[in-house]
Amino acid sequence: LRIIDVTNPLSPYEVGYYDTPGAALDVVVSGLYAYIADEDSGLRIIDVTNPSYPYEVGYYDTPGRALDVAVSGSYAYIADRLAGLRIIDVTNPSSPYEVGYYETPQRGRGIAVSGSYAYVADDIAGLQIYENLLLGVEETHNLWTMDFRLNIFPNPFSHLTIISFQLPVKSNVSLRIYDITGRLVKILVDEDMEAGSHNVRWDGRDNSKKSVPSGVYFCRTKAGKFSVTKKLTVFK
Repeated sequence: LRIIDVTNPLSPYEVGYYDTPGAALDVVVSGLYAYIADEDSGLRIIDVTNPSYPYEVGYYDTPGRALDVAVSGSYAYIADRLAGLRIIDVTNPSSPYEVGYYETPQRGRGIAVSGSYAYVADDIAGLQIYENLLLGVEETHNLWTMDFRLNIFPNPFSHLTIISFQLPVKSNVSLRIYDITGRLVKILVDEDMEAGSHNVRWDGRDNSKKSVPSGVYFCRTKAGKFSVTKKLTVFK
């Protein structure tokens, strides 16, 4: 990352730099941070409060090769080549984590976000458009429209919550609960399910039928190529 003072466009000069570990291919500045698509080194987050002394505050090593980045709200969207579109929560820049992804048909090379849509330049598959990116990819507009929605209520909960989702077509569904360390807590669904509305109950117990302690958990739902992760809180 090179930071150039362009106060006088006729005489630009470098005021600071940060040597990222990979190959910096794209950068977006939002607030006090620069977000860099660093190819094999994933997403790097650089504090540029003082342009003369930028420094890295956090990173997320994406599974593919980060070629492009866009930032909207609390999320960074990565065009990750063969790993498609990756969505990273950057609410806490020192601890970014992935909340959702979509496996694009080809190689995600470019990404732009506007309103509720993300636009992916996907190599020979052309332009791919994804909608409603809040905590994962919930809808997509390609040659057809998918409409996959996930809700958890009540949340937070003490004894029982209901995870509701809508399948546009028959799909193989995986619904799992993880704790904040990434440890698998409970497998709720792992089967083919028909199109339509579905409700799954979780009583706050793990796979060994023991009550889980109070805290933050993550509900990871996969249906076909779609993957959505949502946070839920248990209090006892």
